[in-house]
Amino acid sequence: MDRQELLLPLPAQQGGPCGYTDADLTSGSRISAWLRAGTERLRRAWRPPGEAGGIDSEEREPEDCVEQLIRILLHHTFNYQSRGRLAPLLEGLRQNLRQQVRERRPITFFFLYNGGYRASPLAGGPRFIFRPDQTELALLFQIAALQERVAAIYPAGIDFVIVVNNGVSSWVNHIPCATTEAYAAELRRMIRASGAEGGIRVLVQSEVEGYGELDPDTPVTPRPALSAKEHEIVERFLGRRCSEAEARLLNAFYALSESIWAEQLRPIAAAQHAILFRQVAHPSTLSFRPFAGGAIRVQNGTLGFHESEGRLIPRLVTACLADHMSVRPVPVAVPGAAVDDPAPGVGHA
Repeated sequence: MDRQELLLPLPAQQGGPCGYTDADLTSGSRISAWLRAGTERLRRAWRPPGEAGGIDSEEREPEDCVEQLIRILLHHTFNYQSRGRLAPLLEGLRQNLRQQVRERRPITFFFLYNGGYRASPLAGGPRFIFRPDQTELALLFQIAALQERVAAIYPAGIDFVIVVNNGVSSWVNHIPCATTEAYAAELRRMIRASGAEGGIRVLVQSEVEGYGELDPDTPVTPRPALSAKEHEIVERFLGRRCSEAEARLLNAFYALSESIWAEQLRPIAAAQHAILFRQVAHPSTLSFRPFAGGAIRVQNGTLGFHESEGRLIPRLVTACLADHMSVRPVPVAVPGAAVDDPAPGVGHA
């Protein structure tokens, strides 16, 4: 049985040793066109109402508006958790939205995204990616889709904050903050190039007032056991192989680091009445798909595509997919991405 093929976009100027085939060029051209179309929609989403291509909003009664907003946030376009699972959160969500609607200001969201880097989608050893590409651009497309839906019923629209917990990356995996801050700077540049800086912000842990490195001698009790998959995840973001004992210790240190960051982030989010989003299902927050159809942490790899009946379907390409899928690199021009992006897998900590 033939393995399913995934297309992995690489910067257009980077060909393999033998270059690209005509089929590669054709597929790359289609993906480039898909990205350009999404970028134009992204630009339109942030134009003021009344301008050419801007969003026409319909004023609604506050309570009706709140219920409409909840329906949008729980729609499968953005959220993949069931309404029943989210039931305990709905009253708090409703109260938050009532206050923001009453004050007629943009609805603020904090989206817990990544640590300022992603794992390589290519097999052959753990490597890192420190530059935004189509993966981050697809997130901006999702945010624009949310802005379109919200602004159509609530003229103030949204204020979307992408949260980068690079302090956790530094504390646990020793990824230099200077490197992950450069990633955040490139992400901000991509947002500006897309004309979305008025509605999308980036919050970086190491830039928060009072940030300090966690003492590496902080006592922590190692996890009693890890599955093979959990061990592999530790190695993926550590960037090297490690023993079971080290993996159990790092996993526990990661949990401690995340809890410390959560305590630091909580008052920042509360001061802005922010609604929290995560990429994965969690009992205390809503989920938000990082790309159309996505229900996975994108820091595990790079956004690719599956071609089906003439359609491009976004799929996350990860190194572990190589065992049961065929990954074909294709040349793509990513709007707003730095032109000298390294190919996936060549970045190092």
